[in-house]
Amino acid sequence: MLTFGHAAFFGLGAYGAGVVIVNLNVPPTLVWVGLLFGVLIAAIGGLIIGGLALQREGTYLALITLGFAQLLWFVAFQWRSVTGGDDGLVGVHKPAIGLPGAPIYEFRSEIAFYALALVIFLGSMFIIQRIRNSHFGKTLNAIRENENRAEFLGYDTHRYKLATFIISAAFSGLAGALYPLFLTIVGLKTLHWQLSGEVNFFVLLGGVGTLTGPVLGAGAYLLIRDSISAWVSFWQLPVGLLLIALVLYFPEGLLGTAKDRLESGDSSGKPGHGEQFEEVAD
Repeated sequence: MLTFGHAAFFGLGAYGAGVVIVNLNVPPTLVWVGLLFGVLIAAIGGLIIGGLALQREGTYLALITLGFAQLLWFVAFQWRSVTGGDDGLVGVHKPAIGLPGAPIYEFRSEIAFYALALVIFLGSMFIIQRIRNSHFGKTLNAIRENENRAEFLGYDTHRYKLATFIISAAFSGLAGALYPLFLTIVGLKTLHWQLSGEVNFFVLLGGVGTLTGPVLGAGAYLLIRDSISAWVSFWQLPVGLLLIALVLYFPEGLLGTAKDRLESGDSSGKPGHGEQFEEVAD
């Protein structure tokens, strides 16, 4: 399900966490409440937007999600009393461990916050991997391969796709909620359409349908962008041309292409379409 609206969930997570932390003036030890609130708001946003957008497929789905993201950007821009408008929401502070008023450890340094973000990232990857290996994940594989056949097996494919949309929105909201904790400010950039495009670049560059592919794609994209922008001011042109070439000559992405080449000599362990449905039926 290709979307161009994940900036909406990233921004909902960022503003959800920022509004709680700043407007309620929570202490550092209760910043985690703001983090959870950001994830919750993003998941609710995924439920509402997904419930409406999933009435369509393909290009229409992508454009509807883009429209919702732009709508939320406009709301954040105009609602200055809550979001700070184009000035941003300032006053967000980093989290701490301990009791209210008696913190044991505060994640003030960049290294400490990096370690915190890394732990949350690894935990998220573990949860996603468990979802992929569950019956729910195998059902999603079946829906991807042949949605009509999955419906004939008795699965409510719309409900499964909506659940996936909500899960994706929640993880995007988690990333968004962590972002202002690092920058100590929530800006309109968190809702910008360019962020949605970059997320899709991460997936395409790393490999669609893989767990670690988007991680590899994100690292490769940022490395390419930062390396080229250090030499030329109009870095968008060479980066765009390079990404076009990568998509044309590596359509499966970096990780997908590597896996295909490794498995080209031995396809016996790779399940076919029928085996996907046999696993689900079992």
